[in-house]
Amino acid sequence: DLEIILEAEEIAYCEHMKIIDELGDS
Repeated sequence: DLEIILEAEEIAYCEHMKIIDELGDS
């Protein structure tokens, strides 16, 4: 189902941004 794929991509994007924030803070 496309909705599930979009939700998974959104979660992956959020995790990606969290990692970038952590790298930028240090």
